[in-house]
Amino acid sequence: MYLDMKDIKKFYGQGESRMMVLKGIQCSIEKGEICVLLGPSGSGKSTLLNLIGGIEEIDEGNLFVGQQDLTVMSSKELGHYRRKTLGFIFQSYHLVPNLTVKENIESGAYLSSSPIDVQELLQKLGLEEHKNKYPNQLSGGQQQRTAIGRALAKNPSLLLCDEPTGALDYYTSKDILQLLERMHQDYGTTILIVTHNDAIAKMAHRVIYLKDGQIIDIQVNPHPMAAKDIEW
Repeated sequence: MYLDMKDIKKFYGQGESRMMVLKGIQCSIEKGEICVLLGPSGSGKSTLLNLIGGIEEIDEGNLFVGQQDLTVMSSKELGHYRRKTLGFIFQSYHLVPNLTVKENIESGAYLSSSPIDVQELLQKLGLEEHKNKYPNQLSGGQQQRTAIGRALAKNPSLLLCDEPTGALDYYTSKDILQLLERMHQDYGTTILIVTHNDAIAKMAHRVIYLKDGQIIDIQVNPHPMAAKDIEW
């Protein structure tokens, strides 16, 4: 297994107000899969994604990405792990406002010793004609495409997506899902998508259902639906 979670627990608060938000998460993801974390708000999806991303500290259990155990890493080692292994895509884009589309994507490439060619990404993302525009000159879909390009420019082995279509309309959302699907096919990236939209699960090889900080079901689909055929 590429990503292996063993009895992961996470707490927030101190003393009497201490609360367990992840209650013994145990599951695995194969390399090269598209995996969806599905569940209602407050189920622990984003917290789990933050633990996998090395953003928050794991309180109990072990989390392996490849041969790396995140639970024994120092802050410096976690920083190296994030730079070398991960790409992040968020609902709110987080683009640098005073950089152009091309420069935002290049900022991801600078972090990698083996980046994907920026010009190649601009073409595949349909951003060639927008490469000299700034984020405030773009539509929401174009901004999310730029954010995907920045994340992929690092050539990450694991792409973490937190509600990547949450701020987009239906048609733009489908466009973004098709783009993620195409990037997965072209680069073999393992993709983990957090969402509350159960329709998106249809394009996944593996779906992990969370509720109240626990896994309530895992479904494996060797033949996921093409993103273009998903409707909701």
